[in-house]
Amino acid sequence: EVVKCTDSNRMYLYSDPSDDIQHPKNKAGAYEWWYFDALDPKSGYGIVIILYDGLLFSPDYHEAVRSGKLDTADLHPGFSLSIYNGTETVFYSLASYDQNQVAFGESKEPVRIGNNRVVLHTLSDRIVYEIHIDETLPSGLRANGLLRFESARAVSLSKIGNPQSNHLWNLVQPSAHVTGHIVLTHHGRNIDRCTFDTTGYHDHNIGLRSLEDDFDDWYWGRIHIGNDTLVWYNMSVSSKAQTSCWLFKKDDVDFAQQILMEPVGKASSSLFGLKRVRSWSVCVYGQKLFIVDDHVWDNGPFYQRYKVKLIDVDNRVVESASPGIAEYIKPNRISANWVKPMIRIRHHQAGTKGNCIQRSVFLSRRTW
Repeated sequence: EVVKCTDSNRMYLYSDPSDDIQHPKNKAGAYEWWYFDALDPKSGYGIVIILYDGLLFSPDYHEAVRSGKLDTADLHPGFSLSIYNGTETVFYSLASYDQNQVAFGESKEPVRIGNNRVVLHTLSDRIVYEIHIDETLPSGLRANGLLRFESARAVSLSKIGNPQSNHLWNLVQPSAHVTGHIVLTHHGRNIDRCTFDTTGYHDHNIGLRSLEDDFDDWYWGRIHIGNDTLVWYNMSVSSKAQTSCWLFKKDDVDFAQQILMEPVGKASSSLFGLKRVRSWSVCVYGQKLFIVDDHVWDNGPFYQRYKVKLIDVDNRVVESASPGIAEYIKPNRISANWVKPMIRIRHHQAGTKGNCIQRSVFLSRRTW
């Protein structure tokens, strides 16, 4: 059974590695990102890598759009890298780059931002992404290394939604075997070695106009359960919520099962007033389970990223399920005047000295 078309016109969901390339975007506020993540329960390290054509978190991009300029995504490329060790953030970068430091190509090397680049190797029945990381913060902290994301060549996911939608979600690798390491140094002195031999995830999102024009808020996440991957999202449009969830079978790429997912309890507020439900019920393998928060890594005025876990009705962690990653965003907050100074604490222009907080290894890890 393959998932059939059931979702709204707000989003188009598909899976196609050959389309994992830059798309034309001519509207101010448009964006595109290549997203990779992995959590290794054995080493304790987690990583989220995002390469942007149109850094939608850039205050400069938002100010240009609000001023009425025809400021397009290609003028605002960016890169973000988050590395976690348990509950601690050991590296965080949110950087804009100059256009001359960026290249977009065909599927073999779809994107390079500064010294960070993505290379795709297509084999007869497998695809392998090599993620080359080389990012230095204003503090002098540097992350350098290579990760490999290897998976079956394609997931036979029936195209869901309207291909003319303003938001396209290419779910390229719901489940990939991730290996490699990232070395952290500070002015040449080794600080940490972050190793990975685990299961990871890769997708590619394209927005043909500003995110806030399509969604009031957006919640998504993924959890690997044995050889399978649970992927979900909940989005609100004009105060109407829509939820979808799928189980992708790693050993049978022709199978993507639609899963019932429902909120549990009422939404609660974060420190900055972001309201979201913190527990969701799912029916997996004929059993009722719950996706719940485990730890919040990023807790900002418009965005949250947190580790989630899967538990049963007796509040026991499901042994076959690894910790997962979930994110929540309220896009209209990004351009709010009171939020901009908070974003500028974290966001910097690559190659510049940054602000006093960004120049401190201790302080830069503890924003939000």
